[in-house]
Amino acid sequence: MMYNLIQQAPMSLSLFLPGRAVGFTIIALSFLITLFYLWTKQNVPIRLLPQVEAMKEAVGRCAEMGRPLVYTYGNPTQGMDYWTVAGLNLLRYTAEEAAKLGVQVVIPLSATPKALITHAVVKDIMKNTFVAAGTEEMYNEANFRLTGTDDSTWGLAITRILYEVRPAAHFWLGFVPFSTVIFGEVCRDIGQCIAIGSSFYLSQIAFTVISSDYTFIAQDLIAASAYVTKDPAQGGFLRNIDIIVLIMVGVITLASILLTAGINIVPWMSV
Repeated sequence: MMYNLIQQAPMSLSLFLPGRAVGFTIIALSFLITLFYLWTKQNVPIRLLPQVEAMKEAVGRCAEMGRPLVYTYGNPTQGMDYWTVAGLNLLRYTAEEAAKLGVQVVIPLSATPKALITHAVVKDIMKNTFVAAGTEEMYNEANFRLTGTDDSTWGLAITRILYEVRPAAHFWLGFVPFSTVIFGEVCRDIGQCIAIGSSFYLSQIAFTVISSDYTFIAQDLIAASAYVTKDPAQGGFLRNIDIIVLIMVGVITLASILLTAGINIVPWMSV
């Protein structure tokens, strides 16, 4: 009876129709949780990921070998999405370590129209980091290399850059497409080049894992960004993801039990 009444409800109650209830609830909870952590500025405890430790060690390896580091923050075809922001935060962390050890950082810049906004941000990050470290002479415009406009030409351009500068480490962290599968092979071909990558596409995770020495899988990249920045907003967003995942697991478990008992609530669970 209740199901039929809600189906006949006016448009003002459309958010509560079957097929939207769970999605609306999740969005509302997500918004409230994020606001809570932003207002209270609570410190969300985040453990140090081995991948972050490996990044620091890789910079040290570059210094020991006298070779540069190539940092790829992805091909942000959507502009400043949260994967790109995380990649740029880790770029700052990498630049700080590089400034301490005198390591040159070469950064491919995507020529995708929506990615052009990131160019000024990247240059500002590098310049301010070197100035703050008292090594402003390390800032070199020649270390910014323009790449292609689509995923294929972007990947091929970075491959050319890798063979040209022959780095001792290559990080690809951010909004990265399928073409990153070739980066690990190029690093092995160059020799003694540590590869640290990231992937948030389910279909790409396996390829990234086998082609890099260390891998940030999905939310690992956001967690690493929150760890190095100590930003309450990013910590709150990360905690938000954890809570929503737990709620969804609980809802799915409850639905499974009710279905077994003959109570069908699946129409209410569509997001």
